[in-house]
Order: sequence, then C-alpha cells, then structure tokens
Amino acid sequence: LASGLGKGAKEFLHAVSLEVLQLGANIAGFSEALALGDKGRHGAAAEAEGAGAAMAAPGASSSSSFPTAAAAAAQPADIRQGLQQASTRLSSGIQAALLLTNDDTYSHRLLAAAGATAGAIKCTLLGARNQLDPERFLNNIKSEL
Repeated sequence: LASGLGKGAKEFLHAVSLEVLQLGANIAGFSEALALGDKGRHGAAAEAEGAGAAMAAPGASSSSSFPTAAAAAAQPADIRQGLQQASTRLSSGIQAALLLTNDDTYSHRLLAAAGATAGAIKCTLLGARNQLDPERFLNNIKSEL
C-alpha cells in the first residue's frame, strides 16, 4: 500500500511539473508576442506566438499544445536544445535592440530586449518539459505530420 501511494505521488508531481513548465512557456510566449508586436517580428517570435496561441482553455487538456508540425519541429527536444535556442533568441533580440536607430524610442529598445528575454525563457521551459516527457513531445510531432 505504501509503495502504491509513493508511486502515485511521484506520478502526480511529475504531471504537475509538466503542466507548470507548459504554463510558464505559454506565458513567456505570450509575453514575447506582446513585447515584439507585429513590428520587427522575426521567425522565432512568430513561432512563439503560434505556440502560445495553442494554450488550452481552462479545464481542457494541454496535450494539444503544438499548433502546427513546423511549430512542433521547432520545439527543443530537451533542456540542452532549449538552452541553445534560448541563447540564440536572446542574442538576436539584443542585437535587434542595439540596431534600433536613435529615432526609435527607448521603449522600443526595452520591448525588443524584453521580447528576447521572454523568448529565451520559453525555449528553456519547453526544453525542460520535453525532456521530462519525451513521449508526449514525439507523439505531438507525429500527430501533426
């Protein structure tokens, strides 16, 4: 009986961890899309908005968190890939913020940097989630093809 309770608690904590990581990634994706808006958005930001837009309604299952096969393929498979994508996204966002001309307002630069940071956080959280549940990640990719 005790081992069954321990196993159930472990599975519950695993499921909660996956959902918390997914929720964090969705929030970061929405934040990135809001910060970047339509002006100056690049492919990574557009992908982030697509993944964020797939957030399930309250009470619904979040297993359909991949809107397209292209968005699913762009998802990091593990934490290492998530950190690599985060580094790339953060670097390109900071470069974009630095390239803004003097005519652009200070707030535009802040938004570009904030969007890059949110995108980096999203990539990292998705990588962690996908590493914890690679079967779900692979099933989502297969179902979208």
